[in-house]
Amino acid sequence: MQPVKFSKSGFKVTAHTRRTPPNNEFTPITTLLVNRGVDYTIDFETGDYIDAQLPDGSFLLAGPQYADYQEPGWTGPQNGWFAEWLEVGGEPTPLYDSQPGHLHHEHGTGTGPLLACIDEYLDRRGVPSEQEVRKRLARAESPLHRAGFVPTTQNGVACHRLPAAMLGPAERRTAVTRAADYLQAEGFDVNCPTGLTDWAAERATLPSHPLDRLGEDIAKAGHTEEVVAALSVLTAPGDGVLDQAVDVLHQTATWWEGLNSTSADPHYAARLREVAHLTDRYVREIRALRGDLADRHATHPQAAARSAASGHDLRVAAALAHAPASGRTPTGHSAETPLAAQPPATDRPASRNR
Repeated sequence: MQPVKFSKSGFKVTAHTRRTPPNNEFTPITTLLVNRGVDYTIDFETGDYIDAQLPDGSFLLAGPQYADYQEPGWTGPQNGWFAEWLEVGGEPTPLYDSQPGHLHHEHGTGTGPLLACIDEYLDRRGVPSEQEVRKRLARAESPLHRAGFVPTTQNGVACHRLPAAMLGPAERRTAVTRAADYLQAEGFDVNCPTGLTDWAAERATLPSHPLDRLGEDIAKAGHTEEVVAALSVLTAPGDGVLDQAVDVLHQTATWWEGLNSTSADPHYAARLREVAHLTDRYVREIRALRGDLADRHATHPQAAARSAASGHDLRVAAALAHAPASGRTPTGHSAETPLAAQPPATDRPASRNR
């Protein structure tokens, strides 16, 4: 499987769970390989072809074929494609050849039959399907999210980056090392430039954030990074509490549809599914707000008071860290205006026993 690749450009550090195929004559083949999770190189020195290593250690070779040309050192126009399988120490086994006079000559330079041949052969070699690869890539998002990264897109491809205001080299190195440790603990390979990680540091493991203490942890937090870490327990894609809650609602709606013991059951199931979709929309917004907070990467103005009150009742901490609404700095987020317009709550208890 392709490794999760970290890259650095100026102050921007990005993690890519998916490789972006180059835009050239190899694009149809490389796109198929990326979708199947197969890593590859393109050999431009000894000949234009793709060299892809399969999970069993063998190799898939594929590329264009060209007509013979009269002048030495020159090639004629492309007149076909080839694909071969190579075992270490063995001779290449032809899989596909559409040059004139060869096995698949009727397909010429068309890529459809070539891709179908490669796809079928990858199945036979036990390479994961596109669906399996997509699920695996989705699993990589959670460790990055929990390590403090923010989802984004680059050249139309989904990826993750460090918070915008995280500029200190040491803390960036710590964050990338933490993400790499989380990923490797989940079975992912990591490709990271020298200088972005501190491999001498003790191996990081996912911290424990009991749900019944998240609110208390956030109330005492002195830095946005602490709050982001707590929120990530809820908002992590796939295995986060909120995504799992949405999945439970969908599964319950499906189960209820099958119950169908009264005329009202389909209506209840439909309503529950509607609630699940609505909840999912709010989960996405909460995740976006968590990303906005991560980008702030700043100490809370009342951090000292919160730290001093950490051993006291939360109401004491709230009193010591009180800041009137008029003193807040607007963030510009779309949710801010309707929230600010709401009337303040009255006689609301400081906490609620469940």
